Order: sequence, then structure tokens, then C-alpha cells
Amino acid sequence: MLMMYPVKNKLKILVTVLCMVVFGFCGLKASAAEAGSSVPEGAPVKIGGGYAASGQVAGMSYTTEVYDATNGLPTSDAMCILSASDGHIWLGGYSGVLRYDGQRFERLDSTGGLTSGRDIFEDSKGRIWVGTNDNGVVVVDGENSTHYTYKEGLPSSSARTFTEDSNGNVYIGTVGGLVYIDLDGRVRRLSDERIESHRILQLSRTTGGKVYGLTFGGIIFTIKDGSLSEVHTGEEFNIDDISSILPDPKNDGKIYILTENSEVYYGDFGASDGKMERISIAPISNAHWISYNCGRIWVMSSDTVGYLDDSHKLQVLSNIKFHSGLEKMTADYQGNLWFVSSKQGVMKLVSNNFIDLTEDTGVNEGAVNAVCLVNNNIHIGYDGGYKVIDKTGKLLNDELTGFLGKNRIRNILKDSKSNVWVSVYTNGMGLVKREPSGLITAYTKKDGLPSEEIRCTTEAGNGDILVGTNEGMAVISDGKVTKTFGAKEGLTNGVILTLAQCADGKVYLGTDGGGIFVIENDKVTNITREDGLTSDVILRIKEDSERNVIWVITSNSVQYIKDGVLKHVSSFPYSNNYDIYFDEGDKLYVLSSLGLYIVDDREMLSDSINEYDLYTVKNGMPYAITGNSFSAMNSNGELFIAGRQGVIRTGIKELNQSSSYVKIGLESIDCDGTKVYPDDNGLYTIPSDVSRVRILPDIFEYSMADPLIHVYLHGVSDEGVYENRSQLNALEYTDLPYGNYDLHVEVFEKDGRTVISDVVYRLYKKPKLTDLLIIKLLRILIIAVFVGLLVWHFMNNTIIRKQYHEILLAKDEADRANSAKTRFLANITQELRTPIDTIMGMDEMILREDTEGVPRNYSMSIMNYAMDIRNASESLLSIINDFLDISRVESGKMSLIEQSYEVKDLLKSVVSMIRVRSSEKELSFDVKVDEMIPKQLYGDSGKIKEIVLNLLTNAVKFTDKGGFRLKVYMPERKDDVCSLVFSVKDTGIGIKAEDQDRLFTAYERLVKDSKNNMQGMGLGLDISKRFAELMGGNLICKSTYGKGSEFIFTVQQKIMDASPMGAFLENEEDIIKGQYVPQFIAPDADVLVVDDTPTNLSVIKGLLKPTKIFVTTASSGEECLEKLKETRFNIVLLDHMMPGMDGMETLEKIREKYPELPVYVLTANTSLSEEYYISRGFNGRLTKPIDSLILEKTVLKHLPEEMVEKPDTGKVIDELKNPKDKQKLMNTDQKE
Repeated sequence: MLMMYPVKNKLKILVTVLCMVVFGFCGLKASAAEAGSSVPEGAPVKIGGGYAASGQVAGMSYTTEVYDATNGLPTSDAMCILSASDGHIWLGGYSGVLRYDGQRFERLDSTGGLTSGRDIFEDSKGRIWVGTNDNGVVVVDGENSTHYTYKEGLPSSSARTFTEDSNGNVYIGTVGGLVYIDLDGRVRRLSDERIESHRILQLSRTTGGKVYGLTFGGIIFTIKDGSLSEVHTGEEFNIDDISSILPDPKNDGKIYILTENSEVYYGDFGASDGKMERISIAPISNAHWISYNCGRIWVMSSDTVGYLDDSHKLQVLSNIKFHSGLEKMTADYQGNLWFVSSKQGVMKLVSNNFIDLTEDTGVNEGAVNAVCLVNNNIHIGYDGGYKVIDKTGKLLNDELTGFLGKNRIRNILKDSKSNVWVSVYTNGMGLVKREPSGLITAYTKKDGLPSEEIRCTTEAGNGDILVGTNEGMAVISDGKVTKTFGAKEGLTNGVILTLAQCADGKVYLGTDGGGIFVIENDKVTNITREDGLTSDVILRIKEDSERNVIWVITSNSVQYIKDGVLKHVSSFPYSNNYDIYFDEGDKLYVLSSLGLYIVDDREMLSDSINEYDLYTVKNGMPYAITGNSFSAMNSNGELFIAGRQGVIRTGIKELNQSSSYVKIGLESIDCDGTKVYPDDNGLYTIPSDVSRVRILPDIFEYSMADPLIHVYLHGVSDEGVYENRSQLNALEYTDLPYGNYDLHVEVFEKDGRTVISDVVYRLYKKPKLTDLLIIKLLRILIIAVFVGLLVWHFMNNTIIRKQYHEILLAKDEADRANSAKTRFLANITQELRTPIDTIMGMDEMILREDTEGVPRNYSMSIMNYAMDIRNASESLLSIINDFLDISRVESGKMSLIEQSYEVKDLLKSVVSMIRVRSSEKELSFDVKVDEMIPKQLYGDSGKIKEIVLNLLTNAVKFTDKGGFRLKVYMPERKDDVCSLVFSVKDTGIGIKAEDQDRLFTAYERLVKDSKNNMQGMGLGLDISKRFAELMGGNLICKSTYGKGSEFIFTVQQKIMDASPMGAFLENEEDIIKGQYVPQFIAPDADVLVVDDTPTNLSVIKGLLKPTKIFVTTASSGEECLEKLKETRFNIVLLDHMMPGMDGMETLEKIREKYPELPVYVLTANTSLSEEYYISRGFNGRLTKPIDSLILEKTVLKHLPEEMVEKPDTGKVIDELKNPKDKQKLMNTDQKE
């Protein structure tokens, strides 16, 4: 976020500083003691992957994530790892040393000696010690570092281990011996012949401060006050092949000794093996690492990881992604485990609420279709069989497994009598019932079932079993099929996907394409899309007595029935859902193809879902959920999900648990590219000359959570940054005023309201030199301002103030007059369009009249008169449209309507219209188009078309001899933007030099000679000029009086398809037919036309008469609603402006009962776009005057194919090819 501080704010600051000086205030800089951070004193209990993997957290599993060369690491090798106290994870390998903050891996500069990393250690002062493979030791302390090599006294440049004693001395084990760094930073060597020049493998410190060490030869020693105190060999312990040691973190003086022989020894240090406990760690062999993390002792070989439980028995971790090159491990502050591999990179193990029950049991049979809980066991139905496991995932022997064989299982039900009902879909097995006694019975078509392909079952309130099949529903009562419902009973679609009997006694059947069938007292009714369903494929129906609703999961939405009304939850964020679960709490759990959604029930029922939790394979789920499957939930809130590869168990209570404490850090802030670190008191001091400040805190969240973060700077007006951690961007400021600031970093709970971590950092921006000098000048400025105020006050109360007031009154009066003129033009032009609609509509019907049997001279005279009426009407309509455009421009309501368009199509539409007019006057019309113009552009093609049409129309008007030409070319193209030039040049009368200044002025007509018979109101060029400027272009004129004019329109457009448009070819000549033929005939179609003006109704009826459609009319919204009750119409044409109930109100009533009925608005108001009416619920817009061709196409679009007939063309006279859209059809004096 970039914040700019205007001069106005700077002046306020300067005035504040002046007040400080005047009143003697000082002490701009805050006390350094006030700088620092506020961190919660006690962090909550840490529950991470280490606790979950070692069985210390009930109902939790774990998952792993690998980092390698493909997602952040420079290479896929790592040798050591450290979880630092500030939250960072440090990594070392042959490629160097890296630091990880949960989002980014930062490779540290190797020029200071960090060329590689074999061990990393943090001392009590927070300094990081890095042992390199061949370059000594580097100590990193904030922005500073110290490099120790053989020159400073190291016995070898290869350091392998570190520890610190209680005095603060740091011991370094190298491949050539042991040294320590004292408090003054000097290297001290431990000279003892027993370990002299030995390779030191490991150093560890006990809770009491004693230092233990291990050499490559198996010598274990202790250090006290800088000297060796005890030294024991493996032979003394009678232990061979010692590979690692671990002082007991709970019992000082006791030690774990790890060997390569699959054994760990535990006991008092110095005791022989006979007095030490021998712990088997088989099957791990060649173990080399032992450590204490997350309350457990962990052992590791290069390919296996395990831990010792409370009984000192080894438990091997399964389902981890590292199986080679394992080197070391650690745990972060949240309890997540981290492993490094010299071959595979880094692996993080985090807790997971989702447990794969079937992975470790060997019952992974593929996709699970059904899960059912029976007597604390889990019954599982697959595509190829039936299995039973207990809650731990152990496979059980069950007689149903053998009986069902490899058949496909769709559903499993346990009824109130503990009978198990299995819906079998294949091989004609039908419905299988197993009683508690073990008796197994199969129901098939022989027993009365309508089909042996069983999809689902449920238990009715009276104990009957309702069975959904592929051919209807059956009822089993007292062990017999007593009823069936199929096509004869009204089930037009018998494929039952789900069924439920609700508290009202009704049985609801969800089908595969037939919607919902409701059975009440053996009577069948149907709920379909016409009744409000978004889809006729119903995947699940469930009654929710707690919320008094019936949930309906369709193939594309979530819906529910409440008080008999079907409602759609349009705000639910996903469409491909399978099932829904709920408990007594306020959450709903929706299973979908994406994962598990958790939604607040109030937001769901009010269709206002703003927040939700989503669990997918990316953040916990081991695999996806099986489509249209049946899962199960017990009374403890455990959900057993049918998945694509097995059964997933999760605890709802655990899913809704609060997040743990999250560490926050701010190592430095970026000031114009330079890092600024805090001082000893935690204060970040920003230099005075810094312009840009960039702040990005570290959020050390290593679990699968993605919490909401709020970063803001107290002392400025903006709200800062609100983003999830994965999307967190830096907080940025430009020209931050000098002074003190508090930077707040807050981490929120899942609800987005509760803060779980809050840290405050102190910042201070130094003042500039000019800021200090200005203080001296401000005293003079105050005097000048005071004098100026006196002068201003005197002048303001004299004649200047009076004249200024009169000017304001005159301006207001002129503005009101201009506004009234604009409103009058807009209103009167809207009113004029209605009678023009009638004139043009009636004229169109005259042109359509059948002339058979009418004298030819008479009929052609009538046709010529009608054509004259059409031409005059079109001219009048053009003037009205100009009035509308100019009123919109002057009122500031004209805006761009940008969209992609084909350049060739735009030019064809313009050229075809002008070609007709040029032919009428026998003028030449040349068109030259640049073939390299991009094929498709993005912009307001409507306004471009109107400008070019205006220019070409003027060329036709003012040219009597010769002709004119249109030239379109692209002079420049840069990236995805091109410049277009439209040039219209004619050989007309030209424009006088003195008139050219008034050329683009509204209502100005430069040609006043009555011989020119000019049409229009002089608005075209003014509107064109304004349109061009609105699009960022320009329109100019070059003219020589008596020789002609050239108008040049330039505009820039965005390129959508850069391929050249190629050669421009005009459309074929229009064909005018002697007798009008409709596009179709539909005598069985019904259209309802609603308009309060009778003539408008007559026009539309007349225009639709040739189609033989039955047209019903209504003169008001109320009458429209009554007509809809009587007849089922194919389409409704509804006037917008009507007295009483207008079109908008009428549409709302229509949509309540007829949501799918096509309704188009009839309007003379062209200022509202078609998109506006569609957003209000209409299917589209028909503007007045009505275009008969568009009218017929609109109606045809909503008629079924079987209702439409082709028109009879037998009576049509020969076509007359004529390119002139408005020329006379035939001279009335022409001989027959």
C-alpha cells in the first residue's frame, strides 16, 4: 500500500511545529525506552505435527510438505536445520545457508564465509552459529557477522557441532578437535590427549548445564569449566558402534546412547551396559540421530524415522515423503517437525484434522461409495466389494464381506432394529439385509422390487424401509415389499438418487433429471425447475429438524425448503456439491468435489455467506471426496467421509478449534532500498532524507492455517493492510512526515475478529533540515498571514464582494436555464419517440400489404408514399436521437460502453448504409482500408460508428457532383494499443474560412441557401466532436471553399486480436422483396403484449400478424398478471412506463410465479442499456420504434422447434435487386 501526503497535510504539520515553538514545546523524539514490542506473556499450548504424529493429540493426524529445488531451495540437498527463537527456520547445505519465514527462503550472502552449512546453533544471546564444511565458523548477530577460521585458532575448517555451557562459552566440535569461544570472542583450545585431534561428532548440554560430547571413535566425555571431567569409551560401556547421544532432558545425569545396531541404551552416565536399559529400535538399523522434540525421544536412520512411546517402544512414522539421505531433525515453536535430507531437501510435518483410516489397514480398495457406522464399527461400500473396520482402522471379519463379493455397493443403512441394509447395484443381487442374529436376506424383483439396481435406502417413521432403485421406489414393511411407485403412479423419472421421509409425513425422492417427487398419502407430485429448482438432478435431500428446513443438494447448487417454499442459496461459493451434515451447533458441513466447506447456518439461511472455512487436498484432506457418495456422522461429531481412495475421519470439534499463538517478527524495514535495523531498545530510526518506506513483517505460521493479518501504522490515517498471510503484501509509504509511529501487526482467529497475536514496533522518522529551518521563518509567516487577513477582510466587505455576489447570481441563473433546457430536450425527445413508433409501425404495415388484385399504378403509388413516410420518419428519428445525445453530453450522463468488436463488421455496417445514399445522388463512393489494421479491437464501437456515419452523411448532403471517399488506416501501433485514423474527403461545396470556427458548435447550420434543402439541426458535428474527445481522440476539418472538405477522426483502441484484418470487401447488395415474407409462422404460439397506449398495441399486433402468432394484449400491469393466470404464453412484451403498476413492478410479480418465462421490456428510453434491464430481471430490451426484424427474431428465439413452420413463399413476386434502401420502388407513370 503506497501512501502519498499532499502539500496540504505538510502545511498542517508545519503549523503544528510552529505552535510547538511558540508555546515552548520540545522533545520531538520519543524516549528510546518507550520503543519495543508488546508480546503476550504466555503462549497457548502448542499442538503441532510432532504431537499429532507421536499420538499425544486425540483425533489428529499429520501430513508432510517437501521443499526442494522445485519450490524454493537452490538445490535439493540439506545437511542441518535449526528452529530459532525468533521463529525463523535456518537451513544449511552444500549450496549455502538459508533462512525461512514461512513464505520465502532467503539465501544469506556467502561473501562473509557462509559458503556451506554442516551444523547450525543458537546461543543464549540469540546469535546464530554456522559450522561450514570447509570455511570455519560464522556467527550471525543481526546485521553483523564474525568469521572464525584456522587463522583464529580453529583446529579444522570443518565444524560439525556446537553447544553452550552455563557460563556462556560456546563449544565447537570440528573434524580436528574441540575448542570453545569465550565471552570475549577468543578461541580457546581444549588440550586433552584423550580426544586430541579426534573428530567430534556431537555436543549436547543437559538441563543442569553439563556439556556432553561424542567422538567418531565412540568416546563419550563431559566438560566442566572448560576442561574434560569424564571420559568413557564404548568398551567401558560394553556398547559397540555408538552413533549419537542424548542427555535425558527430564532427568539430569541420565543419558540415551544410540547405536547402529538397532538398539538404544538408557541409564546413568558411566554405568555399564548391564546396568542400563536396552531398548530395541528395530526395524531401524544404522541409526545416526537421536533427539528430544515435542515430548518424545526421536531416533532416525537415513531412511526411517520413529519415536519412543511412554513404554520405550519404538513407533515408526509412516506416510512420510523422505526415505533416503535423512540427516537431522528439529521442531519449531508450534510443535511441527522439520527434517533435512542430503538427497531430497527439507520436509515439514504438521498436524492435520483429517485421518486416512484405510491407508494402514490394507483395505484400500479404491473409491468409497458408502460409509455406515454400525456398533462402533465402520462399514464401507466400494465399487468392488464390502469391508468392515473398527475406529482405529483395523480390518474385521464380517459375513457380509464374503456374501457380497465384488459387487458394487451404493448405500448402507442401519435401521432402528440394528438391521444392516446394503444397496447393491450389480449382478442382480438387489437389496441385502443382515439381521443382528446374522441372518442374511436378499430382496430382488422376484420379491416385488421394481429394479435390482439399488441406489439408496432410508427408514420411515413407522419402521418401514424406503428403497430407491433405478426404476422407482419400493416400501418394505415387516420384511415384505408392500408398495411400489413407478411410472404408473406418476414417477416420470424413476432413477432415485436420494430419498427422505420428513416430519410432515411426506416422502421426498430426488431423481437423476426429473427433479423432486413428493409422495403424500400415495399421491405423487413433482417439483421441477419451473418451481424453483436450479437443476433437475438431485443428489441429496435431508431434513434438518433443528433449523426446521429440508436441505436439497442439486447438481449445481445448495437449496432448501422452508414452510413449503423452495429457496436457493446463491451466495454459496461452490456449485458441485454432494452432501450436507449438521449438528446441534451453528455450523453446516457441505461435502463437495473441491473439499469440505464449513458455513455458519445463519448466513446460509439468509443467503448472505461472507465467511467460510474450506478444507481441500491442499490443506489437510488426504484425497478428494467421492461424487454422490454417502458419508456418516456420529453423535460425538466425528465425520467419516467417503473418499476417492478410502475413508477419511475428522472431528468437527477439532475443525472449529481456535488457532494457536503465532510468532511475529520484524528484522528490518526497507528505506529507499536500504535496510534499517532496530537499536538496542527496539527503536527503528528512519533517516530524514528517506522518501519511500516499505514494511513487511514476518509471520511465522508453519501449520496449515492461513490466518488473517492486519498491519497498520498508528499515526497515519489509512487502515493499513488486511490480508491472509499467504497473500500478505508490504505496507508502503511515500514522504512519511517526521515523528513517532507505532507499527501494529495483528494475527486474527478464524472468525476474522478475535486477535490471537498482537505485536507493536516503534518507529521514528528524523526531521529534514528544511523542517527545522522553517520554524524560524514561520514567525514571520504568521505576521504576514495576519496582515493578509486584515486586508482580505477589508476588501471582502467592499465593492469587490458585492460584484462577486452578483456574478455568482448570474452564473447560477445561467446554470439553471441550461439545466432546464437539457431536461426539456431529454423529456420532449422521449415523448416524441412514442408517436414516431406508431407512424413507422403503421407505415411498415402499409409496405407489407398484399398487392394482389390491386391496380399496379395505384399500389406502386401507395408504396412510394409509404417510402416517403419512412424516409421522413427516419430523418425525424435521427434528429430526436441527436437531441438525446446532446442532452446526455451536456448533463454529463454520457459514458463509454466499451467491448471487443470486429473492425471489418463495423466498416461493413457503415459502408452499406452510405452506399445506398450515394447511389441515390449518383455520387462515387470509394473505400480504402489498411489491410494491416488488427482484426479485433476493444472500445466503444457504437460511438465510432456514429461519428463516421455523421461524417459520411454530411459528405453525401454537401456533395452534388463528383463523390467522396472513406480512408481508414493505422499510422502507429505500440504494444497492445493502436492508433486509427478515419478520413472522409469529398468534392462538395466546402466551408468558408470565417465559418470554420463555428463548425463544431451545436445548432449551427453553415449552409443557409434554400437551394441546398438541408436536413438536420446542426448537431451532428458537435456530437461527433464530443464523442471523439470522450474516447480520448480528436476530430478536425480541412476545407477549401468551393473545392471540398476533409474531416479526420483519430482515436486509440486496445488490440484484442493482433492478426491483420486483410482485404476489406463490402457486403452483397441488399435485396428488396416485392411482398414481405415473415421469418417464420407459428399459429400455435401465444404472445402477450402489455402497453397502456392502444396504438402501440395495434402496431405490434400488425407487425406480428404475418407470423400468424396469437397475440393477446393488456393495457396495464394488473391486467397482465390476470392474463398470465389464464394462458401459458411463450413470451411477454412489457412496456416500461405505464400508469399504476409500471413494467418493473409487474416484472417482479411475474418472476415470483413464472421465473423462467421470457419477458422483454418495450421502451423509448435509449439512455438505459440492455444490460441494465437484464440485471433487473428482463431477458432483453426492444426499443421504440420497434424494428420488425428484431421483433420476429426475439420471438422466434423462445419458440420450440416443433411449433415453428416455414412461411409459404409461393405468392412472393420476383425479387428486385436494389442497393438503395430508401429509393422509389417504381415510377408511377411507368407502363405495365
